[in-house]
Amino acid sequence: MKIPPLNLSTKLTINPNTVAADLDGGVVIMGHQQEQYYALNEVGGRIWQLIPTGLSLEEIQGVLLAEYDAPAEELWQDVLLLVSDLLQEGLISVQDS
Repeated sequence: MKIPPLNLSTKLTINPNTVAADLDGGVVIMGHQQEQYYALNEVGGRIWQLIPTGLSLEEIQGVLLAEYDAPAEELWQDVLLLVSDLLQEGLISVQDS
């Protein structure tokens, strides 16, 4: 799957065939098409929780910076990596403008 370009204003949506559950501070996700489970740690789970709120990636990063003690650039790279992986697996998609 080709991943669309991501930038600070990108907004995402969780695909409707995806099921997720909170588990010990993280999140476990199952995509019906892939028939695989994905486990996210606390920060990844927080990103997952913020995706359906309609926030842009910049706004999501701002929330994370307020909640976690991490350098902004490192956090941005982590957000991009996770979002790219979730897009690649078909669990989320870029919201139409």
